[in-house]
Amino acid sequence: MFQPPALPHITFVGVESEQTLALSECSPQIRAIAELAASSTVEGATVGILFQTGPALILTWLGVLAAGRTPLILQYPNEKMSKVYWRDSLRDTIDRCDVAMLLCAPELSAFNPGELAACTFLDEIEPSGEPGTEVVFPEEGAILQLSSGTTGFKKPIRFTFDALKKHAHLYNETLCLTPDDRIVSWLPLYHDMGFIACFVTPLLLGVPIVLIDPITWVRTPRLLFEAIERHKGTVCYMPNFGFEVMSKQGQSGPFPSMRHWISCSEPTYPATLERFLTATGASRSNISTCYGMAENVFAVTQSAGMQIVEREGQSYVSCGRPISGTEVKNVDGEFFVRSPHSLAAYEGSADMRDEAGFYATGDIGFFEDGEIIITGRKQDLANIGGRKFLLNDLDFAVAQLFPQSAGRIASLSVFDSAGGTEKVLFLIEEDTFWLWNRSPEPARLIREHTGLEWLEVHFVPRHFITKTSSGKINRKRTLADWQAFQAGVHLQRESSGDGELGRKLTEQFPGIPTDTPVGEELDSLGQLILRILCEEHGISYTADLTLDSIAASEHVRSSPEEAQVFSIIALVDGWRLGFEAPQPFIDSAFLEAISNEVGMPVHFEHICVPPALILFSDLIFHDYFLPRNPDPAYAVVSSLLTKIKNASLILIDDEDNFRTPPFCAYPVLDRQFTMENDADLLGHRMQRYTQNHHLLPRRVILGRDLTPETVNPVLQMMESYLQTPIFKMAFHAEFRAHTEQWEFCDFRDFNSDSEKVTNTSWLQRFENTLLHFIRQRRSEFRTHAGEPVNRFLLMDTPHFCSFVLNRAAVDFVVEEYNSFCLVGAASSLPYLQEQLDRLGKRYFFSSQATPANTDYECLVLLGGVGGRMPVTDKPTFDFVHAREEGHGGGRPHNVTQEVWDLCPPLAACDEKLYRSLLGTHGVLIGNFLLNHTVAQPAAR
Repeated sequence: MFQPPALPHITFVGVESEQTLALSECSPQIRAIAELAASSTVEGATVGILFQTGPALILTWLGVLAAGRTPLILQYPNEKMSKVYWRDSLRDTIDRCDVAMLLCAPELSAFNPGELAACTFLDEIEPSGEPGTEVVFPEEGAILQLSSGTTGFKKPIRFTFDALKKHAHLYNETLCLTPDDRIVSWLPLYHDMGFIACFVTPLLLGVPIVLIDPITWVRTPRLLFEAIERHKGTVCYMPNFGFEVMSKQGQSGPFPSMRHWISCSEPTYPATLERFLTATGASRSNISTCYGMAENVFAVTQSAGMQIVEREGQSYVSCGRPISGTEVKNVDGEFFVRSPHSLAAYEGSADMRDEAGFYATGDIGFFEDGEIIITGRKQDLANIGGRKFLLNDLDFAVAQLFPQSAGRIASLSVFDSAGGTEKVLFLIEEDTFWLWNRSPEPARLIREHTGLEWLEVHFVPRHFITKTSSGKINRKRTLADWQAFQAGVHLQRESSGDGELGRKLTEQFPGIPTDTPVGEELDSLGQLILRILCEEHGISYTADLTLDSIAASEHVRSSPEEAQVFSIIALVDGWRLGFEAPQPFIDSAFLEAISNEVGMPVHFEHICVPPALILFSDLIFHDYFLPRNPDPAYAVVSSLLTKIKNASLILIDDEDNFRTPPFCAYPVLDRQFTMENDADLLGHRMQRYTQNHHLLPRRVILGRDLTPETVNPVLQMMESYLQTPIFKMAFHAEFRAHTEQWEFCDFRDFNSDSEKVTNTSWLQRFENTLLHFIRQRRSEFRTHAGEPVNRFLLMDTPHFCSFVLNRAAVDFVVEEYNSFCLVGAASSLPYLQEQLDRLGKRYFFSSQATPANTDYECLVLLGGVGGRMPVTDKPTFDFVHAREEGHGGGRPHNVTQEVWDLCPPLAACDEKLYRSLLGTHGVLIGNFLLNHTVAQPAAR
């Protein structure tokens, strides 16, 4: 296939770095991969490759080829792609191609690809064999590439080495490439344009390549022009949207070295090329269009310069004539292709050719003077009221009206049963999508601009629309996701059947007598956890209940009488409502006053949630993204978000939005269903919101990145999105500049949480102000059905605490001891539980600060101690910053001097730094230390 001395150089360009790989000198690295692939798979087996564009991707592909295996570059996930779709697509490809092994970048371990196929993560590729000995590539073999997946999952296509060589040399009769050329590309190598045109073909022809990772290009488009100038690029392939992006980079060029600007992969629009010409000063003779498709290896046609064809009032860019050896015919408007290297059948499928050996492309258009004009895709042709429209043309037309959403607009054809015909459904991504959805103007503008009568227009949040690997709209998947959103989703708490509550009680309260009143056995923390469990299962909690009676009550609940109720959801610091006070601050008299004002019963409930920016993102995730993957594990957070969405009135304060963030790190539900690597290090307190978070794909946001300036704009957007009045309460004087216009202010300096309970002089004024607010905005409140009694629930943690902890410290503790009691929730620090399971070490959870069951070696605090150290002589590792007088949080206790010396900081901070910050921040150091220091590995 390849001769190592003839392999060209490949240069990888980043924003601040550049690396050149001399492939002719890389035989030792290629041989190392070949040995790995050969030892793990049989001759000819398919090996999937998952890396970003870089040396590892190139060397791995060549190594698999040298091993006599079939390499297949798979799509590396990006931030805009649905990770559910990506994983489903990856599973489909693995099944279709019978992938025997995956070679992956180490950062993809978070996606657990090993669940889909045998997987090896490659960090660095160590050379193998004698220096100077060239690797030998087989003369015969095959590669796999994937179709773009416009109508569904990508289809695998197998080509022999002979077909690749034929295509390269026949196509080069048009391009006339030599080793003096240089191809510059940001295209992904898992798509045929990037893979064949910008990788395999230049390798076969000995043409040097300059590559930019596509994710890097999206963030820094000008990098392409800079690379062309610096490396004297001569050829650049891009889809139409790439030319559109580059035309917006300001005046650039001219680029005297460039011979070919080639548009390919999606419909090319004259207006886009004109803008590109104006911006770059490029010559029309240097801009051409290639009609390419994976089924013909790549190129079908190539134009000589920019040619515009007019027909029926439309302007089209000509795709030129077929390349040497390729024949094209038109049957009823659809093009069919035949060549010496074209595909006979998709992998595992029947022959797709007609009797003459042509295959149907699915592309429609016409011939003009022997040149091919593509007007669209057959499946993208919609018949609306007897008129035919191409959906990709409608995408482009609507983008002229909403340029801020260009590239993120999906025109979909759906059947309208009322009209008995098809209509176009437009989905448009926009940051403030809910506001656009409340306006009739977009539909009117689109109707006037397109001439369509039957249409729907809906704005959706960013990342809602799914694209293919080539950047095209995946209309089938996007429509399915929209239909899932429309259908909505109601998540029930997952149940294992009879006795499910009893099992939970046994797990949470090991060693506690089950026939004794819980008020006599449980501390305040244990009673709080039990109240939460009872509330979630519809059981009224009292301290005289026993664990046995609670378990028996699970199946004897009766449905209460219902009426319309006024629901107040307090997303505020629980101390402000009387947490741990002798009596809650929201008493029956105040509830009665609100009830008299609104004319119905009042349900007032406290819920502990993350800061507004996180909460708002989670709300949008819940409404628009969760329906496409309604895992029962989301039931807990879904129930709380639903309560917030159904609220008549929401209370917000400055505790979780201003004071707490600098000390914390937060989980945010990921719209692409990705589990970030560090998410398994999040240590949560006992707030209900994160009860199942260890099971949910999520990202990590450091609290220090939530700047005070973002709070008010986010609160305004959340109030607008929910259409629910928000009453804002400010107490901390240090944030006065951001909160002095809030509805209620009582500024002072607080030295401790307990002071919030003892200092209650503000309460009467708060009650009067809240009643006045309700009176003023009476017409804006929604109500919902509920039990017709006034009710106040204060049964969550006071504020939202969540920290990123030290992986090295977890590893140390797990290796040091053999049995463990974990005080806290399963959602807290899941990496610890993963390691204990991996090593087969015994552990149990306890909701008691001082566990009743003492059969363990090591006590680990994971958020269940409410900030207090338990009384014990067991080795104790305080991962969530419990404290005792004179000692800092986040430390080992009751351990030997050797363990003390060797244990890494639990929160990646050292005692010296703790002492230096103690005077400024008191015991409220939380994750502040982690966010300002670097993790220190164990010195063992």
